[in-house]
Amino acid sequence: MKTDGLQLPARLVSLVEARIWPRTARDTLCQHDQPRVSKDRVHSISAHDDQIWLFSYDALCSLAREIEGYEAYYRRESLPARVSFWRTRGDLEKINPELAISIGDFGLGSDSPIVLEYRTSLAEPAVLRLAWAGDSIEHTPAGHVQHRSRTSWTVCAATFDEFVERTGLAAAAPLRPLA
Repeated sequence: MKTDGLQLPARLVSLVEARIWPRTARDTLCQHDQPRVSKDRVHSISAHDDQIWLFSYDALCSLAREIEGYEAYYRRESLPARVSFWRTRGDLEKINPELAISIGDFGLGSDSPIVLEYRTSLAEPAVLRLAWAGDSIEHTPAGHVQHRSRTSWTVCAATFDEFVERTGLAAAAPLRPLA
């Protein structure tokens, strides 16, 4: 199965078929009471986060398409470019959005996407997360002080199979449908 021209890992497809990975938006909601990854496993990937929220298989798309969706929203709402998360915090110099697929994040408000990253291998993508590296203070040309939070793409796993092992997804119970 491909999305935006990129081959999804066979293991991801098998997790969808086994109902471990959410297939639809409705399945995604099941994660509220059926977490896919234990807190201990999440902490092994990101010490400051308590959950991993997997995006539904039906909604998987390239990071480029996701960013364009946000940018279209900003234009439609006449919002200034400075509010664009991706332009200001996405560390886009370190990733090719055309060669990355968003597969999840660390929950509501985390602003820490998890992506399959295909730059090094189209057959076996790495799994990266956008990590928050702390705050810095900058001065504008007008002399105003701005607080900036820095982000950087960090490798969670060298392959999707390694990500599945680190998160324990292979041992997760199938999602039960919402009542």
